[in-house]
Amino acid sequence: LIIETTERTAEDLAEKKARTAVEDTLDEYRCTAALKSFVDRIVVGLEACPYTKSPELSGTGLEARGVTPGPVAYRYSKSSDACAAVASFWTSVCELLSVPESEISTTLLSLPAIGPGNSPEAHSRFASVVELISRNLCLFRGDGVFG
Repeated sequence: LIIETTERTAEDLAEKKARTAVEDTLDEYRCTAALKSFVDRIVVGLEACPYTKSPELSGTGLEARGVTPGPVAYRYSKSSDACAAVASFWTSVCELLSVPESEISTTLLSLPAIGPGNSPEAHSRFASVVELISRNLCLFRGDGVFG
């Protein structure tokens, strides 16, 4: 994971150029449809989350705990930049906190350019960005708020 510096090597610049080239090949509709399909197959179909009964509605079965079922918001960023991914995450958090649960119960953020493909390098880059976002959330003390 490389954060912008003034001392970038030719290899670093080539890697960034290759990553940003992927951004223009992505289609928001197709990426969001793929994420919804994943939610339907794994989260709903395999009951990975007992409180999600469809790709469009979450929080079902939690009414006794004061949680009203609400819509799932799907958000997307085509950026391959780690800092832009963190910004997209916080934008989604601010949106989630600023609207009633009846409008957005949970948000899924799609970041397909962060680690495109299925190589170990792609997985490692994606995992690094997820770790960066997770640590941001912990610094905010949001890990207890967002679960």
